[in-house]
Amino acid sequence: MKKNENNTDEKKENLITSPEIEVKDLLNEKIDSKKEIKDSLLINVDDPKNIPVDYYSSANCLSSLFYYWAFKIIKLSHKVKITIPHLGSLTGKYSSLNFMNHFYHIYFDLNYQTKGLVWSIFRSNVCTILIVLFLGLSSTGINVVQMMIFKAYVALFKEDQINNTDIYTFIYYGVGFLITKLINIFISKKINEYQNFVGFKAGVELNCLIFDKLLVVSPSSRHNKAETGEIVNYVQIDSNQLIRFVTMSPSLITIPISIFAYSFLLFDYLGISFSFGLSVLIIFLIINYFMQKSFKKLQKKRQGNMDKRLRMTTAILFNLKVLKLYSWDDFFYDKLNDLRETELNTIRKIFNFRNTNQTVFWLSPIMTTIVTIGAYEYLNKETQIENIFVSLGVLNSLQEPVRAIAMIYTSFLETLISLKRIQKFMNQENIKEENIITNDERTKGEDVMIKIENGTFSWGAEQKGILNADDEDRVIALNLRDINFTVKKGEFVCIIGEVGSGKSSLLNAILNNI
Repeated sequence: MKKNENNTDEKKENLITSPEIEVKDLLNEKIDSKKEIKDSLLINVDDPKNIPVDYYSSANCLSSLFYYWAFKIIKLSHKVKITIPHLGSLTGKYSSLNFMNHFYHIYFDLNYQTKGLVWSIFRSNVCTILIVLFLGLSSTGINVVQMMIFKAYVALFKEDQINNTDIYTFIYYGVGFLITKLINIFISKKINEYQNFVGFKAGVELNCLIFDKLLVVSPSSRHNKAETGEIVNYVQIDSNQLIRFVTMSPSLITIPISIFAYSFLLFDYLGISFSFGLSVLIIFLIINYFMQKSFKKLQKKRQGNMDKRLRMTTAILFNLKVLKLYSWDDFFYDKLNDLRETELNTIRKIFNFRNTNQTVFWLSPIMTTIVTIGAYEYLNKETQIENIFVSLGVLNSLQEPVRAIAMIYTSFLETLISLKRIQKFMNQENIKEENIITNDERTKGEDVMIKIENGTFSWGAEQKGILNADDEDRVIALNLRDINFTVKKGEFVCIIGEVGSGKSSLLNAILNNI
């Protein structure tokens, strides 16, 4: 007790003599105590046993359905500062290492590279796409059942039936409608989840394939068919086109089936009256077909204009010193501006065309509804209220797939054009390792480091024209012929020659780049 009293007396004296220091010490003690509590809550990420597994891939069916796995992460974030190790490592099909090994097995081992990128990516993601397709068809089926329940429920309120129906029948139909609605909502959430997963997975697969090809492609082939700017385009633009399309690809099948199912219901409820609305819908589909053909031509033209501009830009950047030396900068500046203006004009046409297409398809379900209901009222003397209510609900459900047709098929055409461009890059020749002889017995005792005998080298038999307006390939002469020289260990060799005589080409030949 005496020691405690002495300690308190000392603290009081210190507080009187140096109050600022004492207050700082007290604050530091509080901060240290809070830090100890916080450190005790932190997970020791150095110990693998303490690192949690991936919450998403380890979630059970109910946790995945109601997103309880995300709630665990949110709950953990209230205790500690979330870092990457806290989220765990992706495992199974969600690990990029695993699904890329699977994709390479399909592309190289199963020889899908001969079938093209479209089939390779589809084969790699066929299971997930089929799951999305099944869920989409299930959603359509449940929606049809929901409409039938709603029609029967509305029919119970007729004057001749409402007095003869007990309360439990109303409850059964009401609960059935609610359950089907909830199931449809959960299915829609899972469809969105799987679509995003398969879309980004396909994009990663394509980008990895492009980067791997870039490491082994022959520079002579790459120089002729794909400049640096074009390769960046493949990764940034064409890859995003693929992500958007793969995300929506199951809709290519589910949308026609949905339109057929909803049309069948409308024929059942409205009879011949819906044929007038269906005629309007078919007219809009025919208009869309011709608009898509024109859009495909514009999209090809835009890709071609963009490639010309990128090749010109790359050529200017690589030869900037020469352009400045000979005062050619104004000429190439005007040339680049002309290419850019041509590209912008094409982009404006595509933008206006796309807006017109979207407007037409947003208008099509509205016009179909007006014509259908108008024809039903005109042809039928007695109007059944349940048919009107349910038909409006079906027509409302019909709007989404009809409006999505334009967007999905536009994305489909854009993706096909983009993948064709990437396929040309993937078909380029690789560096031929067999052209280099290492540890040759003939030069083993001569300390020879580099030796070329009767070498003939070229940057390729064809080269795309940079300044040509028609962008036609032109045949070029071989760069180097009958090269013979030897470089021994320790020698200092200079390569001297005029501009364009082949000095850089010779060095690239030594590096096996041409």
